[in-house]
Amino acid sequence: MKRTPLFQPFITNLEMRLVKKALKSGNLSRGPFVESFEQKFAEFVGCRFAIAVSSGTAGLDICLKALGIAQNDEIITSAYSFVASANCILYQKAKPVFCDINPTNGLINTRNIKKQLSNKTKAILPVDIFGQKCDLSTIRKFGLPIIVDACESFGAPILPGALAHVYGFYPNKQITTGEGGMIVTDDEDFATKLRSLRNQGFKKSKDYLNEIDIGYNFRMSDINAALGVAQLQNTKRILNKRRKAAFFYAKALCKTNEVQPVLDERDCNISIFNYPIICKSVAVRDSIIKEFTKNNIEHSLGFPPLLDFKYIERLADAKSSDFPNTKKFAQRLLCLPIFTSISKRQIKRIVRSIEQGIKNAQG
Repeated sequence: MKRTPLFQPFITNLEMRLVKKALKSGNLSRGPFVESFEQKFAEFVGCRFAIAVSSGTAGLDICLKALGIAQNDEIITSAYSFVASANCILYQKAKPVFCDINPTNGLINTRNIKKQLSNKTKAILPVDIFGQKCDLSTIRKFGLPIIVDACESFGAPILPGALAHVYGFYPNKQITTGEGGMIVTDDEDFATKLRSLRNQGFKKSKDYLNEIDIGYNFRMSDINAALGVAQLQNTKRILNKRRKAAFFYAKALCKTNEVQPVLDERDCNISIFNYPIICKSVAVRDSIIKEFTKNNIEHSLGFPPLLDFKYIERLADAKSSDFPNTKKFAQRLLCLPIFTSISKRQIKRIVRSIEQGIKNAQG
C-alpha cells in the first residue's frame, strides 16, 4: 500500500531554477539571494527588518543573547512546545519558567503568566503552536520584552506587541529552505545586534578588531536563501492549498464526536502548519494509530510536554504534573498528514482509517 507522508515540501521548477542559479554563481554563502530573501520576507510580513539565520533555533538563541539574558535570569514560556523553545533559554544559562496551556488549542494560557512573574523575569517567549497566534494584547501589558516563537505560524498576520518574531523553515513548515530561519523586528538597534551575533560578532566598523564581541556562525547560505526566494513567490498558492485541505478535513471529521480538530480553519489569523486533532481518549488515539500503521499513513503524536524531558525538569526545577492541561493535551493529540499537494483522495483514506479506528475502540 502506498505511503501517505506526514509532510512533503512543495518544490516547483522555480525552486530548481533559482537554486541552480545560486550554485552556478559561485556565491554559495553571503551572496545576493540572502539579501533578497530578507528584503522580500520583511515586505511579506510587514516588518522593517528581517535577519536570515541557519535555523529557527539559532534565531531564538541570538534573540535572547541580544537581550542580554544571562545566568539566573528567568524567561516565561509555554509548557507545550518543541524543545528549542526551552533550549534557547538554557543556552543562556537562564531558567525557563513554564505556564500551562489552554486545553483546547495548546497555546499558552495568558492568565497564568502573572502568577509566574518575579523580579528575575526578563522576557516572555510565547509559542505560536500549530500555526495559531498567541494573544499578545494580554502579554504586552506586563511591560517585558516579547520574543515570539513563530516557527510554525508563517503566513499568519503578525500581531503587535513583540520585539521580534522568529520563523523556522524546516521541510515540514509552510515554506522551506531545507534548514534555515528568519527573525523579523521593527527595532533597528536590535536588528543590528542580531546581524552581528549571527556573523561571529563582527560589526560594520573600521575599528572592527577592537569592537568585535563574541558571536556565532548562524548565517544562512545563498543556496538555502535561493530556495526561500522561490518559496515566497509560491506562498499564496501554498497557503491556499493547505487551508483548503484543512477545510476538507474539518468537513469530513464533523460526523464524529470521538475526535475534535484543534484548528479553526475559518480563522484568518492562523496558518495551517499541520492538522492536529484531540481524541476523546487515549484508547481512541491508540486504535486510530493502529489503523494508520496498517494503512501506511504517517502521523505524529505532536510534542511531549517539555517537562517530560528529564534535563529540562532538573534545570527548570519543576514537574510535568504541575501542568495538567499540558499533560492531558499531549496524551490525546494526534497530528494528521497535511501538505500543499495532498489530495482529497488521500484525505478520504485518512478519514476512513480514523473512522475504522474509532469503531475498533468502541468494540
